Formats: sequence, structure tokens, C-alpha cells
Amino acid sequence: MTNSKLVQTATSILRKPGISKIAYELNGLLVTGTRYSMVAAAILDGRISCEAVSSFSTSKADSLAPLTKIGAKYDPDTNTMFFSSESYGSSNAYEQSVVLHEATHAMFDLYASCGDPGVLAINDESAAVLAQAHFFRLCAPNESMSIHRFSMQIDGPGETSLALVDKMMADTGDFVRNTDVYRLKPTQTEKLRTAVAQEWNLVRIVESDGVRDRSGILDVYDGVSGCCRR
Repeated sequence: MTNSKLVQTATSILRKPGISKIAYELNGLLVTGTRYSMVAAAILDGRISCEAVSSFSTSKADSLAPLTKIGAKYDPDTNTMFFSSESYGSSNAYEQSVVLHEATHAMFDLYASCGDPGVLAINDESAAVLAQAHFFRLCAPNESMSIHRFSMQIDGPGETSLALVDKMMADTGDFVRNTDVYRLKPTQTEKLRTAVAQEWNLVRIVESDGVRDRSGILDVYDGVSGCCRR
């Protein structure tokens, strides 16, 4: 059953004024403020649930690099955003950025259709991390501790995504002079995708007993109104 406190937290984050300025496309994945408002509406009307859980299933954790911990995740099979507590994101800017990250996955599910082939996981996660970077620049620019937590890894997803957003803001006059969708070129996202591949363990590794290849893993979204595979 959806948690009313988490619903309030998630929808308030998705309706922050800065979120409306977000508009980019990364390898065919469109992320906009308008679409976040539709995710908020889906949360309010119950199509997307928000729940607090004491632990997360291993499937998502297994896709992360060793020792990486998660505090939230979106499950497309149940159309649910799961959080580690009902107070998650209520005051901590870093956690609020994670809420936006998971809402980005929910957005892709909301706009998907039954039978869609899925999206490359490295693109899916890169787009969601980039959303977090937008959050810090547009909604929490003075939250130095949370920004440090997000970007403390040298050449990691946080640091590279913040640098990319800074370039996007410079090109568009802080998304004011030019409000069109910013269509990212592959060369612009190469460093981010490399960092995400390492963090989410989406890499090809040659081991003594063979090759372990996670670079082509797909995340499957089929819409939040039900699908033939359920």
C-alpha cells in the first residue's frame, strides 16, 4: 500500500520550480519537467506507488559495483518507488536527488508501451544520474554537503554529470536563453556513460573461466497501466 508521507515528499520534489527547466535527450531518452509533472500526477492518482521497505531485493543490488549501497529503487513490474524509510527525501538534498533519479526511471515506464524492447541500462542510469545533477544545480545549489556526497568520487558519475550540466547551462544561459530540449551528442556523454558503467557494473570482464558481459543489459519498461506480460 502506498505511503502517504512518501507520496507527499516525492510529489513536492517533482514540483519544485527548478524541475520545470529540465529538458534533455540522452541517446533517445527524453527527460523533461513536463514529464516529471506527469509522474507526480501518476503518484497522486495511485498508478505509481511509493513504499518504505526494510531491505531491497538482490536483483538491483547485484547490478551495482561491489560495496555500493542503495536507498531507493523503482520497480517497473509493480510500478512502485521503494525507499529505505518513510522519511526518505523529506529534508536531505542528496536523498531528494535520489528521489528524482528513481522518478526518472518511473518516467520512462510511464511513457513506455507493452512490447517495447527495453532501453540499454547504461543509458537508463546515465539519464537518471544526469537528472540528479540538474537537481543540485537548479534546486539545491547551496547544499554543499549533499553535492560533495554526490560528486566525491573522482571521475565518478556525480562529478562527470555535474560537469556536463554546467556545460549545458553555459550553452543555454542557465536554461533561460534557450529552453529547447538539449539533445546530447554521444561525444558529450561518453565520460558519464563510462563512469556509470563502472558504478552499475555494466561492463565486460574477461575472467579465467570465461567472459562476464553486462554491457548490453536492457531495462524493460512496459507502461504503468498494465501489460500483457503481467
